[in-house]
Amino acid sequence: MKLKSKKVKILVIIVIVWLIFFSVDFIRAQNQKRPIFCIGLPPFQDGGTREYLGLGYKVIKFHKIFLDRSVSYTGLVYSGAHAGTHIGTWFMDMDEAFERYTNTSYKLLEKYYGEDKAKELKDNINDIKGKKEYCKALIDIYYNTDISKNKKMALVWEVYYYCDMELLNELEPDLREKAEEIKQIYVEYYRIYDDNGIKKLLRKIFDEN
Repeated sequence: MKLKSKKVKILVIIVIVWLIFFSVDFIRAQNQKRPIFCIGLPPFQDGGTREYLGLGYKVIKFHKIFLDRSVSYTGLVYSGAHAGTHIGTWFMDMDEAFERYTNTSYKLLEKYYGEDKAKELKDNINDIKGKKEYCKALIDIYYNTDISKNKKMALVWEVYYYCDMELLNELEPDLREKAEEIKQIYVEYYRIYDDNGIKKLLRKIFDEN
């Protein structure tokens, strides 16, 4: 009976320790930081994207600096997008992690604007009026909701991509100021110092070290 009780206690301790490990690394992943309780695998040659293996889970931390090029991980080609930090099972691969990231903005639109409005915004993104409404919604979510840095970086990329000069000229002054501020975040996050665009990177915000 005592032996059984001791085994149960040991099992409980192991579970508690695992929960602590996972919880800490989960929170760090949500805030764009590398995990603590994982073993890092060799980085990819794309600027430093890396996989980390934990006890029953995996963290994929994208660190992509190709702004005008493409790099392929496992068959899919990703061009010019930072894809955040993601935590999942050992079976999560690059494709799955990247797909999660590309759906982040749309999921936020569904959460804060409803499924019908989110679909309408996404469907009308190809004309200037629709793109304006889409960017206004993204900027609204960025400034007026409490979301993780990981999700904010997804919005930063979307605003940078869709709020081009043509659209900026169509925005109201206060909205344009916010759009330019978000676009500057992207520029500072991915500023390149050499001609090839693959060697040096200055990261001034969302420090991960």
